[in-house]
Formats: sequence, C-alpha cells, structure tokens
Amino acid sequence: MYEFKMYDFGWYPGIIPGDGAVKGEVFDITEEMLVHLDEVEGVPNWFRRERVNGMWVYLFNADIKDAKSIDDGLWREPDGPATGKP
Repeated sequence: MYEFKMYDFGWYPGIIPGDGAVKGEVFDITEEMLVHLDEVEGVPNWFRRERVNGMWVYLFNADIKDAKSIDDGLWREPDGPATGKP
C-alpha cells in the first residue's frame, strides 16, 4: 500500500498515513471475525480500522514518537524472518 509508513513498536508493527509504502497480506474474512479482530487489535485505543482501496486496514492510533521507522515497509519479527509479501 502506498502513502503509508510502518513503525516498529517492539513485538508488533503499526502503520499510519505517510510518504512511504507498506507490504502485507490480504485475507477474506467474515464480519464476525472482523469484530473479533477489532478486539485483538485494541480498537479504538491502539488501532483504528479504516477502508483503504476497498480493504479494511488497521492504522496505529497512538503516539509514535518513540517508535523506529521501518523504511522498507516490511515487518520482521524480532530475531525472525520478514513477514508480509512484497
């Protein structure tokens, strides 16, 4: 996705509107699962869900001042492989 920036918050990433691009995966899920994911993602405190290009996306909804920018837009778990698809 273009016009977004990804940040590293330790054990999870977050994205916000910005001047970069982020890579990820798209899933087809039920409305029931979407409601469950809202709970998992901490909506509305940590993340907010918005439609972007016809897809639901979780955008980070808190302060990013102490977060490290992930310039290539590809999340890597600490000491693990990169996740998401280019």
